[in-house]
Amino acid sequence: MATPTHSPARPIDFHHPELNNIYEDIKISPDIPQALKHERLMQILQELKKKFPRRFHVEKIGESVENRDICMVRFGTGPRKILMWSQMHGNEPTATNALVDIFNYLLTHKDDEFVQELLNGATLYAIPMLNPDGAEKNHRRNAQGIDINRDARDLASPEGRLLKSIRYRLDPQFGLNLHDQNGRRTVGNTNKIVAIALLAPPFDENENDNRNRIDAKKLAAVAYQALSPYIYGHMARYDASYMPRAFGDSMQYWGTSTLLLEAGGWYEDDPDFLVKMKFIAILEVCHAVATESYQQANPGIYDTLPQNDKELFDLMIRNATIIDGTGQPPFRSDIGINYTFSAEGDRLTYRGTITDLGDMELFAAKEIIDGTGMLVVPGLIGLLPQEQKIPLQPEQVQTWLGRGYTTLLVQHAMQNGRSLRETVKTLCEDKSLDVNIGFLTRLDDLANIPLNEQATVLGDALFDGALAVLKAQQDGGRVHPLVGKILTWLHRKTLDANDLQTSLSWPDLLAQGRHDLPATLASSLGLLGRGRIRIGDFADIAMYAIPEGGISSISAEDLRYVIVNGRPVLPHSERKAGQQNGMVLLP
Repeated sequence: MATPTHSPARPIDFHHPELNNIYEDIKISPDIPQALKHERLMQILQELKKKFPRRFHVEKIGESVENRDICMVRFGTGPRKILMWSQMHGNEPTATNALVDIFNYLLTHKDDEFVQELLNGATLYAIPMLNPDGAEKNHRRNAQGIDINRDARDLASPEGRLLKSIRYRLDPQFGLNLHDQNGRRTVGNTNKIVAIALLAPPFDENENDNRNRIDAKKLAAVAYQALSPYIYGHMARYDASYMPRAFGDSMQYWGTSTLLLEAGGWYEDDPDFLVKMKFIAILEVCHAVATESYQQANPGIYDTLPQNDKELFDLMIRNATIIDGTGQPPFRSDIGINYTFSAEGDRLTYRGTITDLGDMELFAAKEIIDGTGMLVVPGLIGLLPQEQKIPLQPEQVQTWLGRGYTTLLVQHAMQNGRSLRETVKTLCEDKSLDVNIGFLTRLDDLANIPLNEQATVLGDALFDGALAVLKAQQDGGRVHPLVGKILTWLHRKTLDANDLQTSLSWPDLLAQGRHDLPATLASSLGLLGRGRIRIGDFADIAMYAIPEGGISSISAEDLRYVIVNGRPVLPHSERKAGQQNGMVLLP
């Protein structure tokens, strides 16, 4: 069958809307990209091989440092060879997810004109997850501590040696180097977030152009035009100079026209959207190579792309008055808050921390709160009544949030037969958690536990996550001598319930001048990074409108925002799918 080509006289449209339309139907990657670990990837490859034994070609090509299999998938019979590899940085999973979706699409839509043109004009070779050891730990580097993408000369890593050997074995004309970049970079000085960054790596230190690099620029133009209907204004040039030890630059030097595709960030914290963008971009680029239509792409599009520029913040509070909880007088400042994400099973968790303070007028953010005329204070920490049941009801939580509390302490009853571990597990699975929860135990409970079991029961509760122990409020019953030693061994303090003032709110503390109470409580509970507003601390914050009478006259009615773990939860906002705002606090 002749390889289809496009007439130079006819304008080329590098946008195929059907790829976007069918994506949800063919998607087999997890909703959370970080959840695709090596074991699950191998299962997917085996399942596809079993389902399509004649058309799905997968080959084990080597092993990682920790002896995990590294495989290569092949599609198509065309004369133009394309080699693509993903996740050479283990904490950059977007492209690996896109590749498994591409595999499924090519297998299940073999009769589509787009697929036939692609597979008749090109042969695709894909190495999904070149760094499985790093992926397992969500680390950038391999198990030796080597950055594989900086190992093209020394070849000290088995994964680097494998990639170079495959390149020389196949001698591909084109390469796709698939990565994720910092998800908070802006497109030039536009303050728009970069969703996809492109790079046609230079092959020499003068960053000259030759045919290979010009072809790579044309592929970048194809990707740009293909994605413009979805993310116009959110694509940039990756900011990297010539690095002879990097694989992209080396591939270009070795004769393989190589395009670097970097997934960045998006406003809705929707990593699955970026997987789809990678899915579309990779397929469009491969199709353009297969049909040779890329030759009509304008390399000048790449040259005129703005570069990655400054960093965005996930959330910024501008021009607020701050009482930081350390005893310092109020001061005027902006607050920059960023989120860090991690996958725990099939659940995406995040931590919202304060990453900058000061004048940040030149910086942008995904979300901005105007703090003009507002006072920002640390969220309060409060002890719930002994009879409080878990899980908390939403209306109860809203009441506590409405008083400026961001962390609630629950008294775990050691004698009730339910382990704290079970309670913690239930809470961790509760997606509706809008407040931080910590646990305390009570020495009073030991009076109802046989003497020879007290140390075991207390030890279990502390190991399962109790932050501290409340002092006995009444005399009675003997306490096993090991109880005191266990508290010492596990570095837990005994606290007086009367010192945990849950009846107070920020208007009370402001009137009394007790600005450091949240920080004092956090310190006594061992909750590092809470109770203050400092760089590196968790972003648990309450915001009050300052009335005409000044800070000392603030009342409960002046509360405007409560932010828990970096997320505004008051006033109530719609929760994103799978989002858990609060945290279960463990030592």
